Amino acid sequence: MASYSPALFLSFAFLTLTQPPVLVAETLHVPAEFASIQSAVDASSPGDTVLVAPGTYSEKIRIVEKGIVLTSSHGVDVTILTDPQGAPTDTTMIWLEGTPPGTEVSGFTMTGVTDSARFGGAIGSMACSTLIKNNVFLENYAQWGSGIYLIGESRARIESNLFLRNRAFSGGAGVAVFGHAQPSIDSNDFERNSSLSEPYGQGGAIYVLNLLLNETITEISGNRFYRNSALDGGALLSWYGTPVIENNTLVFNSALGPGDVAAGLKTSGCSPTVSANIIALNSGGYGFAHESGGLPSLSCNDLFQNGLGPYSGVAPGAGDFALDPEFCDLSAGDLSLAAGSPCLPSSPQGCGLVGAFGQGCGAALGVNQEAPTAEVLRIRRLSPWIVEFQHTFDSTSPVSLEVFDLSGRLVFTTVFGADPVLRWDFRRQAKKHPAGILFARCKSKSRVATRPFTVGL
Repeated sequence: MASYSPALFLSFAFLTLTQPPVLVAETLHVPAEFASIQSAVDASSPGDTVLVAPGTYSEKIRIVEKGIVLTSSHGVDVTILTDPQGAPTDTTMIWLEGTPPGTEVSGFTMTGVTDSARFGGAIGSMACSTLIKNNVFLENYAQWGSGIYLIGESRARIESNLFLRNRAFSGGAGVAVFGHAQPSIDSNDFERNSSLSEPYGQGGAIYVLNLLLNETITEISGNRFYRNSALDGGALLSWYGTPVIENNTLVFNSALGPGDVAAGLKTSGCSPTVSANIIALNSGGYGFAHESGGLPSLSCNDLFQNGLGPYSGVAPGAGDFALDPEFCDLSAGDLSLAAGSPCLPSSPQGCGLVGAFGQGCGAALGVNQEAPTAEVLRIRRLSPWIVEFQHTFDSTSPVSLEVFDLSGRLVFTTVFGADPVLRWDFRRQAKKHPAGILFARCKSKSRVATRPFTVGL
């Protein structure tokens, strides 16, 4: 017969009672369980997910020192956040403060900010490490940072968002960065954003004002800047700090101010690293202009046919060139590269990939276009009408793609080849389908994935 030691039993009981409870992350549903997004945020604990169902929500949301995920269940096309009328006008729609790594805001369209005196429009962030991804910032208007406004020691990651037709009274209609903030701004689409008011009007898409020359680093890479405008810095303007600006594509941006303004990129008082960017066909200013101290480091940029010339205040960098990038369809905003482009890794320039996009025009993806393995269907807009689909199905059977409109009508169907990537021009191949919301359904023999997306917006 087995015997038990009372001392051993008491020791086990003590250890069991004194161990901290294991916290299990929960999903809080809006509006099924909580009437508002803020009430769900208030009830959440670190590690939880606030999951928002399709609908239009008009409220202010504050996330303070909580590591949670705020996301939508069905994506940007059907989950809209609007700025509430009559609410305090000195706060952004979403305010993030002191949030740790693991915090995320994703899957929303944010629109309706109309206060030109406000610092920050849709999202404001102070001292945060938040991932802000897969959102649409549409037609907001604020003084600075109409889409996203970063201050303090924010280390936000801003990835794969669309900033469309936002306006700023002073600067940074897409993103404004101030103080010691050190964000990474990667693989976003900035289109038709503007900052044109006197006396500032700087940085049509992005404005950066870091406080110290050698201490703050903002990383800006892999972004598309298309048809943005400002008095100076049509696409991007950066003051101080040591920004790293690489593998971006800046096309058809414009500067409307007097003097040595930049239609593409402007830096001042800083020592930026500017490499492997395409700065082409921008109007009203120089492709790249630098002023007021600092020592820029340039390499392997393509500065082609910019209004006042390629450079002001700086000499060409090692490997810089001025050749037609040979975009696939410039008129449609498709800025991927034709097979003979000098910006491809295979070109004699010896620079690797230059710009944000690799080879397109129906060919395989470029070097920097890999999809996250966690996603079974990734959708990326290369222009308002050209959409890229990529699946990660591990299947030897054929994988099909079907696209439907909101009424359920089949717009088109096709089959992926050996390459899991497919680009579709909705103007040409879908008989000029009207702008709006569509649904993509990717199917193999054993799996199905469906995601919404927009065309023409």
